[in-house]
Amino acid sequence: MFNNHLKNNVNSIIQVGNNSQITNKVIAVPRLTRIVTDLTATLNSNQILDLESKLENLQNFNGVQFAILLIPSTGPETIDQFSMRVVKEWKLGRKGINDGVLFLVAKDDHKMRIEVGYGLEAKLTNEVCSLIIQTAIPNFKNNDIFGGILIVVKNIISVVTNSRLKSSQEVNSKLLI
Repeated sequence: MFNNHLKNNVNSIIQVGNNSQITNKVIAVPRLTRIVTDLTATLNSNQILDLESKLENLQNFNGVQFAILLIPSTGPETIDQFSMRVVKEWKLGRKGINDGVLFLVAKDDHKMRIEVGYGLEAKLTNEVCSLIIQTAIPNFKNNDIFGGILIVVKNIISVVTNSRLKSSQEVNSKLLI
């Protein structure tokens, strides 16, 4: 299903709050078994199913492969180093099209990143990804992790389906998909 590598580009690295625990142990990349992987036990099963439904609808609509990973920490690596290991192992995006997206949340590090394949760089530029993440930061700061992830997901879907970016109020008030 996920069969292509993403490009090593610096999209958006946003830190929310202070770093908590830093460890010297390199964190293993989890196996890709679901398109929403929560190793922090933050999301409940209904929230995971809701996100998976949106990501599956996007893939069925235009082929874009989008995965979400929540981890406690990236350990000694930066979030961009860890995200590149994830996309290399998970091989998101269609072969030859490179249209994969990874949204990585390192919860205890208070960091998040959007990693974008070559095929989506024209739409999901560094600036657009930064804006998307900044729109979600208030939710993360208020410990509304699901709400923040939902804002990111809906805005990425809007961009790749040629819609406009949504404000956090619009995202919270009506469903895009």
